[in-house]
Amino acid sequence: MPNGHFACDKIAHAVMKYDNNPSYHNDEVALQSALATTQASPPSRTRVFAEVFLVAEWGSIPTKGFGFDRRIHVAGVIADNWDRLNETRVPCLADWLNSSQTMCDAINALVRIFPAPPCGQLSFMSKFLHWCRRDTFPIWDSRARRALGQQAEPPRTWDTYNCWSERIRAELAHHQNHLPAECCVAGPHPDGIRILDKALFIFGGNDP
Repeated sequence: MPNGHFACDKIAHAVMKYDNNPSYHNDEVALQSALATTQASPPSRTRVFAEVFLVAEWGSIPTKGFGFDRRIHVAGVIADNWDRLNETRVPCLADWLNSSQTMCDAINALVRIFPAPPCGQLSFMSKFLHWCRRDTFPIWDSRARRALGQQAEPPRTWDTYNCWSERIRAELAHHQNHLPAECCVAGPHPDGIRILDKALFIFGGNDP
């Protein structure tokens, strides 16, 4: 892709590969189930710590770069600021596609809470926000970046994430506006970001 947009049939095929891979599919189902249990409880430091460790064990976050001590530190920072984080307005997918400013505003609110991603863990924070705040937050990780042609890792800053969110929004908007209604990400589909994230995960990996 990276000079254009992924074709709908390629996205659909990539999502099928993801969903048919027992490891990927089962890990995601297990994460969703575990988070549903924690999120049924009232907000507390215990819940935040549990969610941080659950998300950190999912996906492609390198354990060597985000070990136990860093996870404890990041969980503490999030827990200390949970009320402010929870009050941050995050757009639904339809609102975001209608106005890019809505996501810019949400990210600017994050900057006021966390001037920089805790411990430089932008990849983890994007996944935590995606799973534990609202899934409109797109996931920023090495696979997704490779899929969109970013070979070198940019600075792990909120500015980087803001630029990334615009790139993801452009891809989603393209599928909404220019592909047939039966396209898997046409819509806006309420699960459009999960669908695209699965596809980018496959495109950016070495899956056969």
